[in-house]
Amino acid sequence: MKNVVWIVMNLLVPVAGPMLLLGLITPVRGPGVAKRLIKASVSDGQLYWSAIALSAAAIYEAIDAFHEERGNPLYIGLLISGFVLIALIASIIVMLATVESYDQKATDSTGSVALGRDDRTVAESNIVKMSYWLTLLIVVSSGLQHIYISVFPRATPQDEAATLGSNARS
Repeated sequence: MKNVVWIVMNLLVPVAGPMLLLGLITPVRGPGVAKRLIKASVSDGQLYWSAIALSAAAIYEAIDAFHEERGNPLYIGLLISGFVLIALIASIIVMLATVESYDQKATDSTGSVALGRDDRTVAESNIVKMSYWLTLLIVVSSGLQHIYISVFPRATPQDEAATLGSNARS
């Protein structure tokens, strides 16, 4: 039960919470407006920010587990590497999406010839789809990591004191 609460509070609320709150506008503005607002909230890669933050939290948890010698060090190292890679990929994509969005707005405001609307829609659609999949990957892998690490007991203060004492004598 403890892991379920952790997963809901640390993974589902940060990702789904903002979109669900936008859904609360439905009674006031109608379902069409709510759907457009939800779509607009992730259209330029904003969901990648959640993936980056969740990756950072997963990296911290993995480093903490490695430091406390909970779990196989090889697995923990692979998890850390994977989460760093996911955060790096998400950071690059959000940067490219932000620059693309800025360029489109600048081009639209100057009246210059821009990409056709269909080309932009396809690019935006791919960015959004990839953000869903990357965020889903980080949510699932971070949740599995938490469950894996929570199987191993934390070191008690007495264990740490004994370890520090034995290191001091060496």
